[in-house]
Amino acid sequence: MTKKKFSIFSISCFVVTILLFIMTMMLGHYAATTMSSSDYSSTGFFGYLIFGIMIIAPIIGFILAFKGEKGSLKLTGIIGNLFVFFTISLFIGGVAFFTT
Repeated sequence: MTKKKFSIFSISCFVVTILLFIMTMMLGHYAATTMSSSDYSSTGFFGYLIFGIMIIAPIIGFILAFKGEKGSLKLTGIIGNLFVFFTISLFIGGVAFFTT
């Protein structure tokens, strides 16, 4: 596998995490505005699966960025995945804090 592919996969992990975050926000807004408060407590497995992917994908992207070739893709992969990881971690920590 070439080093350029590692960099592209790193950026792909970054994009997947951002898209999952946007999807989570849209689904959360929909659930909060359309469901009654008694139905809102049934979270299910889907939310935890998305949260898991949102935490693991930037870690994988960060590792792949280090293996990628030098250049702007590598720098974008490292900085982007670190930023997304810390931001998403704060978001998930806040959700866990306020829902328990």
